[in-house]
Amino acid sequence: MKINGPHYGWIIVSISFLILTTYGLFFSYGVFFKPIINAFGWSRAHTSLAFSFFMATYAITAIPMGSLFDRYGPRIPLCLSAVLIGIGFLFCSYTKHLWHLWVFFGLIAAAGHGAVYVVPVSTIVRWFVTRRGLAVGIAVAGLGAGVSAVPPIAERLISIYDWRKAFVILGFSYAIIHLIGAILLRKSPEEVGTKPYGAFDIGINGSSTKSASVHAGLTGVTVWEALKSFSFWMVYFSILLAFASETLVMVHIVPYALDLGVTSAVAAGAMTAMGVGSMVGRILMGAVSDRTGRKKALSAAYLLQGLMMLCLLGARSGASLYVVMAVMGLSFGGWAGVFALLTGEYFGFKHMGKILAIILPGSIACGLHL
Repeated sequence: MKINGPHYGWIIVSISFLILTTYGLFFSYGVFFKPIINAFGWSRAHTSLAFSFFMATYAITAIPMGSLFDRYGPRIPLCLSAVLIGIGFLFCSYTKHLWHLWVFFGLIAAAGHGAVYVVPVSTIVRWFVTRRGLAVGIAVAGLGAGVSAVPPIAERLISIYDWRKAFVILGFSYAIIHLIGAILLRKSPEEVGTKPYGAFDIGINGSSTKSASVHAGLTGVTVWEALKSFSFWMVYFSILLAFASETLVMVHIVPYALDLGVTSAVAAGAMTAMGVGSMVGRILMGAVSDRTGRKKALSAAYLLQGLMMLCLLGARSGASLYVVMAVMGLSFGGWAGVFALLTGEYFGFKHMGKILAIILPGSIACGLHL
């Protein structure tokens, strides 16, 4: 029997979208940069170390957060992330010495961020049999939405209040979002007495919970078995290289654009074009992968990314730069969601949290060195 009304899986997607906007919270650190330097007179290099510590801590803590999800579901890692982010940002508001920022932002709050990608994505895939790519694509679009929306909000809060109060308001707000996620997210449809989205459409018997789980991919190899496979390392290195090229562009596009002779406003706008393209790409490529298969969609995103890297060398005006960056964002967003789906479908979703958490640190570390 079909369930009337919206499937609970779409509520999971909506909450996951909000959780993934947490990337914008941490990437708004650049907005706090100048006010903090003005307040204490610290060097840019020393102040920026807090963000480097954040990236390293995020990469490391993704693994235990993924392990907690695989064992206990989303509630415990999201409650932990809410506490760590809330406390970390609260203590950031009391910063008096440089090491305070390194510890509170770069270690404590950053440890909470370890759950942000692994937990929502690993949850969503268990809730969908059909339209799984679209569901993940919509959720991970929250990453781009957060990076685009939260920094301006942070800047506004700093101008209205000051940087200390802005830390408190943002940290408290995201702690609440993560706690809501801990309450509403469920590890599997069986916990709320339903089946995965699309299970009824493919003829799964209403009383066959085991069959629904199999169709949803809730079986899988162990982490060790995945690590011993050639497929794992193909996925790992492809994502590593894709993430490295994305980071390369994000770090250097503004000075590159300024070297072309465009204004600083146009140069900054190129990043906005990339962010918009990324949000569209996550949803579009997720939906496309439902029809074409994950490997074809991922290959197309990689190919498009490579072509845009070459086209970037030929961009000589603000207009051409915007077009190239928008399409490049489309490709970046395209593989961001599809690679997680491909990983799950190669190795199963049973231990997906830990497997994704192993892939992410290498990619982030590679980006840190560019």
